Amino acid sequence: MQKKDKIHIKDLITIGIFTAIYFIVFMLVQMVMGGIPIVFLMMPLPTALIGGIIYMLYIAKVPKHGAILIMSTLLAILIGSMLGVWTGFVVPIICGILAEMITGIGKFKSSRWNIVGYSVFSCWMTCGYIPYWIMREAWLAKSGQYYDSTYVDNLRAITQPWVLWALISSIIVVSLLGGLLGKKMLRKHFAKAGIV
Repeated sequence: MQKKDKIHIKDLITIGIFTAIYFIVFMLVQMVMGGIPIVFLMMPLPTALIGGIIYMLYIAKVPKHGAILIMSTLLAILIGSMLGVWTGFVVPIICGILAEMITGIGKFKSSRWNIVGYSVFSCWMTCGYIPYWIMREAWLAKSGQYYDSTYVDNLRAITQPWVLWALISSIIVVSLLGGLLGKKMLRKHFAKAGIV
């Protein structure tokens, strides 16, 4: 790895800033959409769309191996601590590794590979939903500690096995759109403003 390809202190600061911005967007969406079970399942979609702008600018600012993995690891620490379940720690890191590999195919400069990598990266948001399928009763019981029984019964009804696959597919499609939006914003506004 050449010296310019290594992550430096300045890059770590940029990574921290972009991770914070991305996490704030994620949390704002969670606060707005979390109260209704069917809407609860759609929470990743606005983040996937808006996050495309943040991610594409992020990759343009830090086009280096390790940047995506560091961001996903920071998200894993934040989300895993909030959820209190292993999927919160593991899924973001797996998605980060895969996104890093995909984006690396285009040497972090190819819009096509950056967008595809982002669609895989965004699947980290399934980490809070996967327990409804792999540890269903325990996770519904935990949800019952925070929500009333009607909410939990509605969650039980709408978290059918096919819903996880529909959620993953939706995240990928919306992330591709978010990546395209990010690419457009990158060229139209950020490049003109001298940000990248």
